[in-house]
Amino acid sequence: MRVVSSCSTCRTRKKRLLCDAPFVRKLSDITTYNLRPVPATTSPSDTSQPPDNSGLGPENTHPAAQSDSTLDIVQATLEDQTLCEELINIYFKAIQGCVLLGFYACTDGDTARDDLLSCQAIRMSQTLEIPTTLNANGLKREIEINVYWQTWMMDRWSSVRSDWPLQLRNDTNLPRPLRQEVFDLLTPEGTPCDLSSSNELRESSMWGLILPLTQWHAEVVKLNFQIATEASLGHEIHDVVQDLSTQLSNWAQSLPFHLRDTPQNFRDYSSRGYGRLFSVMHIIYHNTCQSLFYQFLAKSLSRERGVTADHMVLTCAELCRSHAVSLSKLYWELNTASDLDCLWSPVNSHLLVIASTIHLHMMLLQPEKVEATEARQLLEKNFIILQELQKYWPTTEFAFSRLQAFHNACRVSSISKTFNMYKWMANFLNRYDVSVQDRDLDMELADLGASNNGDELWEILFGGD
Repeated sequence: MRVVSSCSTCRTRKKRLLCDAPFVRKLSDITTYNLRPVPATTSPSDTSQPPDNSGLGPENTHPAAQSDSTLDIVQATLEDQTLCEELINIYFKAIQGCVLLGFYACTDGDTARDDLLSCQAIRMSQTLEIPTTLNANGLKREIEINVYWQTWMMDRWSSVRSDWPLQLRNDTNLPRPLRQEVFDLLTPEGTPCDLSSSNELRESSMWGLILPLTQWHAEVVKLNFQIATEASLGHEIHDVVQDLSTQLSNWAQSLPFHLRDTPQNFRDYSSRGYGRLFSVMHIIYHNTCQSLFYQFLAKSLSRERGVTADHMVLTCAELCRSHAVSLSKLYWELNTASDLDCLWSPVNSHLLVIASTIHLHMMLLQPEKVEATEARQLLEKNFIILQELQKYWPTTEFAFSRLQAFHNACRVSSISKTFNMYKWMANFLNRYDVSVQDRDLDMELADLGASNNGDELWEILFGGD
């Protein structure tokens, strides 16, 4: 899963992704002065502190108030001959430029350009043999490590999205990202140091903990498409789900107490400026789990020939609902926090839509349960966040359209059938970057109304409450 973040703090620190190369400085000027919030990756090459949003408001950032879209700026940047010459030279700063421009393309839905820039960054990392050859300077060394793992995550995203072979290895001997708090203490003027043996500082790094989640999420996406296209999988599905479920469960149980998803930990990290990074880690975890177990929602309500769903199916369906609840609550906690928000990424709208369909499953198919009341409340809160995201990210309208199409499918066919893992559903869950067809009406989602703001769907679901 790709997560994007405001990175206005890059302007003041200039030490995560951006550095002193003139062309990278130019990219920095474009991103930090022309658009707010600024989409760059929430990655080891970004800061995790909340952005300085002074002067940031819907009137300044809504698509209608912007003279140029992000894509226009990316296009202008790529048409700059000097920048293009820099980007085709194989050196570390060019990797940073490709990463930055790639995420701009991602946030505007330009998958082809994003793939091209991602592949370029990945190949450059391979050519420069990062991170086996690292700088002696402590800060530069850690930036190189961070950028390698950023390209590694991009490799996972692009390969599973486009069904390409992986390029970068996941060698356990390669140094993982340093703990954010320690990294932030490093300075360009610092004396050369060797942090490679500081295992504890890396094992407890939130970015280091996000890396296996990225791998498992890619495997979940691949599994969902296999279920949709390969009818003969049979027991293999059970084995893969069991294996991924065990790994995810072990990951959560092995977290140090101070990194677990508790209100107190959330407050502690927020007070130190790391609330967003803490939340991102748990958002990725919950989304990976809800995507893994989503297939069992339909199976859990099967009444064919009077056969009751088996224990594993029921357990996995309950886990899916549980993770959707946790995800929605975490987003609401971010939305209501005085010093945080969940507006940093247009992808957040996609994750909220997935969770919302799970809440819909409970509301529509098991309305007599107590949990249905909570599902309705969470669905309402998700709508509020989606409408807030829409003020900043035009692609949120696309998320609303997807949810509208999902509700259409529930209305024109068996509701339980709508949750079956067909190719339509696999695309719905995993390909937020492409249009999916309305399942039964054979209508492109984009044709449902580009100005869709969710009001019609709100009226349908909540009766104008």
